[in-house]
Amino acid sequence: MRVTTITPFNSIRDSTWTTVPDQEAGHIWKLDTPTFLGNSSTELRTDFCAFSWSIQLKSSAATPPKSSFYRPLLGRYDYLPCELVRIIDSNRVTLRDYKKQIESGRTSYALRTHEDGLIHPKLGPMFEGPSGASVRPNGPFLQVLIRSFQGKEIVIYRLPEGTKLPSDLVCLHEHTDHHSIQCAVPMTLRELDTK
Repeated sequence: MRVTTITPFNSIRDSTWTTVPDQEAGHIWKLDTPTFLGNSSTELRTDFCAFSWSIQLKSSAATPPKSSFYRPLLGRYDYLPCELVRIIDSNRVTLRDYKKQIESGRTSYALRTHEDGLIHPKLGPMFEGPSGASVRPNGPFLQVLIRSFQGKEIVIYRLPEGTKLPSDLVCLHEHTDHHSIQCAVPMTLRELDTK
């Protein structure tokens, strides 16, 4: 699998996207794996998922949530609160619309386009489901995602901590280590893809 790392300068997306070589690894991010992760395996993914699920069950055992899907957001930012990473299989960021994914027989999606053809911002205090570009900090779960990535090439967008977002974007800390870069004003999917 070929790994490409891209780091933005000045803003989230502009004409200055570049790959910066690292003397040892040949790319910005070496993807060093903590030794406790071991080798990529089904057991590792299963154990990690079971572990994170058990933490969620223990923490919510006293008062079960009305729905496991709707839970309070952990943060809303006009900047990146920590270094965040997005992994995809192309240099072009393309967010997946729910309706088109279902029509294609796929279940994963990034957002839902409304009847007016626009993506609307999530303004409430609760996580309501996917609505933008998924990003995570470098950690054990991201390492598992990278190792189990299906594809011949992986592109890693590394977004530096403190990066100020354009006024029409927002970063939501949705749950666990999962963040999402979303629209802050209604816009088309094409407009959001170009941000």
